[in-house]
Amino acid sequence: GESAQMDDASALLLFTLLAIALVVVVKAQLALGRARRSLLSYPESDLSKPLPPAVRLEDVENFLAKRDEAAKPIRAANNSAVIWADKYKGRQAPLVVVFIHGWSASPLEIFPVDSRLAAAFGAHLLRFRLSGHGVFPPERASRELNETATRENLMRDVATAFALGKLLGSRVVLLGVSMGGALASWLAAQSWARSHIVALGLISPCFGLSPGKALGMYDLLKWVGPLTSRQVYAQMIRWVRDSVTRLGTQRTPSQREIQSRFWTMEYPSESTYNAIAVFLTAELQVSKEAKALRMPILVIRNPEDDAASAFVCERTLRGAPKLKYIDMHIEGGEHNIAGEICAPARVDETAEWLIAWLEKALQRRRKDVTST
Repeated sequence: GESAQMDDASALLLFTLLAIALVVVVKAQLALGRARRSLLSYPESDLSKPLPPAVRLEDVENFLAKRDEAAKPIRAANNSAVIWADKYKGRQAPLVVVFIHGWSASPLEIFPVDSRLAAAFGAHLLRFRLSGHGVFPPERASRELNETATRENLMRDVATAFALGKLLGSRVVLLGVSMGGALASWLAAQSWARSHIVALGLISPCFGLSPGKALGMYDLLKWVGPLTSRQVYAQMIRWVRDSVTRLGTQRTPSQREIQSRFWTMEYPSESTYNAIAVFLTAELQVSKEAKALRMPILVIRNPEDDAASAFVCERTLRGAPKLKYIDMHIEGGEHNIAGEICAPARVDETAEWLIAWLEKALQRRRKDVTST
């Protein structure tokens, strides 16, 4: 009798635990589903017309200057800028390149790769400074990445850059680096934007952190914010990594000094909440719309990148019909693979790859237009 009672009690306990586990799993699945739906419909506000109605082509530089003025002080040469094609100075060109830089960087991140690309096609170039970036002094710059460089502001930024780009050129080429690649891809996935974009160039695009950067926990980490709160995310980050993220630790002092003129070199690790919110939103929306991304897409990357996950990038862009990868196999997990500041030896080949790709892309585009 006593043994039978113990068996009954054990069975009841097991049943209770299983029931609790089932409830937890069901609630977690429901919460995850709600979070996914929320991210897929983000933002709720309409970003298709982010400019004041009165802004015209002749107002673009003044608009950018006022925006930068409102964020002063800004580090030297970290401002937004228009590089006019000589032939079309002051008027709309047939083509414009809109460049979106990465997290903690600034508009000269890949200089002169972007300007060479634009010059090769007689295009205007718009370099756009993202909110919370390029500011001074370092203590304020660190704080701004946490408080101002939010997903809401960054996505409004890329929509604004695109709207300005459409004033500058009748056709738009988007060029994005790292998080700027995720933002540019997100924009290209929006139904109100994609028909105006003739090509999408991505350098080290980051749709998710590499296993090493996220301690192998990124697929869990990316859901902490949407499922809980920023405060919970901040606490979790403090458990798994230093409270401050420091860039360029593998570089020489002179290399760090040069990079510090164009990057925010130290910032609170909890501010990655903002970047990951961009990564996850872009990952979900771009992967959902990948087959509709009919413009040519070029990804130039280091497959061993220790910051951006190559796997998440491939998963996100899978299905895009005109997608091409160029892999740079660089030792040391280098993420900053192009530009005079961090990778001067690779400026020429990166620019040449982009120019050759865009030449082919524009020819294909003309054929597509002619045949319709």
